[in-house]
Amino acid sequence: MTLGVVNYAKRVEKVREAMERQGISALILTRLQSVSYLSGAFVPYRSALFFPLKGDPALLPSALESNRIALESWMPVYGWAPFPGMSWPEQVDRFVRQAGLENARLGIESGISPRVTTGYITAGEMEALKRLLPDAVFVDACNIIEEICKIKEPIEIVYMRQAAAIADAGHRAVIAGIQVGMTEAAVAGIGERAMRVAGSEWNWPFSGGTEIASGYRSGYLTCGCTPATRKIIQPGETVFVDLHCTYNLYYSDFATNFIMGAPNKAQAELASVFTEAAHLLIDKMQPGVVFGEVFGSVMQFLSGRGYAEYAIPIFGHGIGIAGDEFYPPVMATPPWNEMTLQPNMVEEAYFQLNVPGVGGFRLEAPLLITDKGNEILCKVSWEPRQVNID
Repeated sequence: MTLGVVNYAKRVEKVREAMERQGISALILTRLQSVSYLSGAFVPYRSALFFPLKGDPALLPSALESNRIALESWMPVYGWAPFPGMSWPEQVDRFVRQAGLENARLGIESGISPRVTTGYITAGEMEALKRLLPDAVFVDACNIIEEICKIKEPIEIVYMRQAAAIADAGHRAVIAGIQVGMTEAAVAGIGERAMRVAGSEWNWPFSGGTEIASGYRSGYLTCGCTPATRKIIQPGETVFVDLHCTYNLYYSDFATNFIMGAPNKAQAELASVFTEAAHLLIDKMQPGVVFGEVFGSVMQFLSGRGYAEYAIPIFGHGIGIAGDEFYPPVMATPPWNEMTLQPNMVEEAYFQLNVPGVGGFRLEAPLLITDKGNEILCKVSWEPRQVNID
C-alpha cells in the first residue's frame, strides 16, 4: 500500500487512530484535501471517499475520471454519476450497510470556507445521506485530516521544496521579462509557462489562478485576491505577482514585488514599511510561538507607523497538499490565535499592504518551521525591486 515514496499504510493508520479516539466507525470524506491525502490521486471533479475504521476504503470519483484514477490510486475505485442508483450517496449507503454500520457514528466534512474548491458536503448530499441512513449519527470530522496534515511528513517537505523551486523558476522568468506596456495577463503567461516547463502540474483555480495587480489594482484596500487582467502596466506603478504551482499534489504559493521605474516619496515609504513589517512577520514565526503573538507584534509595528488600516488582518495561512490552503490562519480571533507554531509545519507567511492612490505589495512565502527557527522554501527575493524603464 505504498505509492512512490509516500507511505499510505502509515497515513491510514494515523487516520484510524484518530477515528478510534473520537468513536467514529467510518468517514465519508468530500474535501479535496482529504481525498488527495489518502488516495494519492488528483481528483478535481466532485468525489467522495468511504473510509471505514475496519475494512477496505472505497474512492468514489466522477465516472468521467474513474478509469484514470483507478490507475493512479492504491484504493478501489467506483465511479459515480447523477443517475438513479449511481449517485455517490447511494453507493456510500451500500458500503455502509455492507459493513453493518447503518446505526453507527459516521464522520462527514461540514463547514464554511472562503475556497470554492474546499469540498465541504453540500445540503443536498447531506439530505440524501440522512434519507438513506436515517439511523446513523453524523458528526463533523474535519479536524481529523486537518490535525494530521498540519505537521508535514518528511516526504511532504521534499515535495514542497520542489514545488517552491518551480515557483522560483516562474518568478525568475517574470523578473527577467516584466516590462511597462505588458498586460497583467501577459506577465502571468510568462510565469505560468516557466512553471509548467519546470514541472508544475496544476495552476490551482480558487484564487483565479495567477494573481497580478498593477497600479490602482495593487492599491485596492484589503483586497487579497487579484486575478490577472488585461490592464496594461504603466510607468511609475507598483506591481505584485503571485504565482501558484503544484508538484505531486503539493502546493507552492509565492509573491514578488516591483516598482516600474523610480518610486515617488509615498511609494518609497510604503516599500520601506512593507519590507520592515514582512521581515518582522517572518522573524516572529518561530517554533513554540503562539499565532496571536505573531499577529499582535506585526499589528503593533504597523500601528506605530500609521499603516495598520491598510493591512489585511491575516498574516499567514496553511499550505500543503491539494486543497490545504487556508487552515490554520494566523489571525487574532480564536481558536487560531491560540495555536502554536510547531516544527515541520509549513505555514504561508502572508502580508499585504495596500494604500489606495499609492500602490501595494504582497508577501506570500511558504515557511517551514524547524526545530531552531524557520526557512523560506522559495529562494527568490520577495522584497520590492525597481524595474528600469529607460
